[in-house]
Amino acid sequence: PIAVVGFPLGAMTATAKVDADTADIWAPTQAPSLAQAAVAAALQMAPDQVTVHTTLLGGGFGRRLDQDFIVDAVLLARAARKPVKATWNRADDLRHDKLRPLTAQHLSAGLDAAGAIVGWRHRLVSDSIAARVDPADFRKTRRDGAVTDGMAVAYDIPAQWQEWVRQDRGIDVGYSRGDSAGYTRFAIECFIDELAKAGNVDPLAFRLGLLKDERARA
Repeated sequence: PIAVVGFPLGAMTATAKVDADTADIWAPTQAPSLAQAAVAAALQMAPDQVTVHTTLLGGGFGRRLDQDFIVDAVLLARAARKPVKATWNRADDLRHDKLRPLTAQHLSAGLDAAGAIVGWRHRLVSDSIAARVDPADFRKTRRDGAVTDGMAVAYDIPAQWQEWVRQDRGIDVGYSRGDSAGYTRFAIECFIDELAKAGNVDPLAFRLGLLKDERARA
């Protein structure tokens, strides 16, 4: 199992000015359009009544795709009836951050008499980011590319099977420090090392034998 949480060095912060029929936001957001939509929903305004001024991020890592800290400033500004700058301290961030999903991964492979890989299976179990971020689409597709990215194998293996099983522990998970290619590729490459060792083959030579793409070989 692998779990990672990453916090940008810059604090979660936003400044909001809310009038009767308009709102202005100054915030380090990675998704201004999502911020506009979130603020409009919180204030029951049309999106074109909300203006988002994007500032320098101070680090993003996917954490600033979520708009909770921005909505916080907006609701405070509405209640105070004057511009408000809200800055979360690290304790606030720890309490409300969206953790990267905890994953359990199982890989298995079939080898022929010469030690070449003829079959490959990768099973990943984790919570879902898509189920929280876009529940309507998730209900239709039952897919979550954010947690399965990187499972596709670049090596030339004839029979491959990748599967994802959702668990739901009731914990908000998010994109912190860049989607899933980090942990899926980590699992794949560790397993490639194990297969090379099982065949008593140099790990680099084993990989080169599996790669047809010249750029990847280089």
